[in-house]
Amino acid sequence: MSKIMSLAFKSLVVSVVAFGLVGCASAKMTRENAELRTQVQNLSDQLATAQAENAQLNQQLAGTESDLSKARAEYAAQQSELEAMTKKLTGQGFDVQMRQGMMVVTMPQKILYNSGSADLSTTGKDKLKQLTTTLNGELKGFPIQVQGHTDTDPIVRTKDKYKSNWELSYDRAQTVVYYLISAGVDAKRIHAAAFGQYSPVTANSSADGKAKNRRVEIVVMQAPGK
Repeated sequence: MSKIMSLAFKSLVVSVVAFGLVGCASAKMTRENAELRTQVQNLSDQLATAQAENAQLNQQLAGTESDLSKARAEYAAQQSELEAMTKKLTGQGFDVQMRQGMMVVTMPQKILYNSGSADLSTTGKDKLKQLTTTLNGELKGFPIQVQGHTDTDPIVRTKDKYKSNWELSYDRAQTVVYYLISAGVDAKRIHAAAFGQYSPVTANSSADGKAKNRRVEIVVMQAPGK
């Protein structure tokens, strides 16, 4: 009888152990399943976030492409305006050309000033006044830079007033700026720049070359957001 009870007890112990092992395995699987569900949920959340960010980037890209398209159309329109004015002013006797998307009106020194001087001549004033009609008309709103240029000859007659060609070129450009403003050009859209002898259009090896380099250039630029 005791032998039977011993066997029964052993059987019971084996069952309990087996049940315990099954229970442990089941708990482990439950934990692992929970962890997997958490990982899946995290991945799902990350995917949703990435999709939302991608949609936002696509929207921004579409907006950028639209802005770029508008900017190109605006640039083309302004380019056409400047090209049309270039032809018009050429027909009125101005030395004018398109350069890097800008309209450049060149006025030789002999038209605007006496040698070594920054005082406008009567002919220079008349020519600038004629140009002002276009600057305040069809080209109203376009920014303007007035550039002063000289040849390589050192200052002689007016060296007490101008220490270098830099100073002379700036004074000449500034004189034109002041005159254009007095003729009605908005001061907010115009400024002077000095280049001295350092931006020649040709070599300074001849009198003719030097004459071409002594000039004022009125540069009409593209207007951002015009």
